[in-house]
Amino acid sequence: MAAIDAMSLGNLEDAELSVLETRIEAERIRRERNGQEMNSAVYQPFVGQAGHQIGPLGDGQITLENVDEVFRFQKWDPGQIAAGDAVREALVMAAKAIIRNVPIGRARTAAINLLIDARMKANAAITWRGRF
Repeated sequence: MAAIDAMSLGNLEDAELSVLETRIEAERIRRERNGQEMNSAVYQPFVGQAGHQIGPLGDGQITLENVDEVFRFQKWDPGQIAAGDAVREALVMAAKAIIRNVPIGRARTAAINLLIDARMKANAAITWRGRF
């Protein structure tokens, strides 16, 4: 299991870190049993609702041919749901650490807003399977 960088998560309590580590380890074991790697979703092609592949993974280009798919709702599969849950839980713990330890002010609000932005970007990356 990859080590969790406590600096990036703020000053989390030991119990919170333990819960996060346990959930990450449980997800690793579940994926191992199913023959998946922890980052296997990254290597899957991006397939739109119509069932066709939009383009090569990671080319990052949004074109006239794929722009409709980029903005169309994409239902998550169970692996994506688990990834989204893990990201959300980590960001919530980071936000709680900021709220507990950082004085109220514009900088604290900005820090929390950056966590919200991080969640939105992570959700997009999960949805697009790393393509854009």
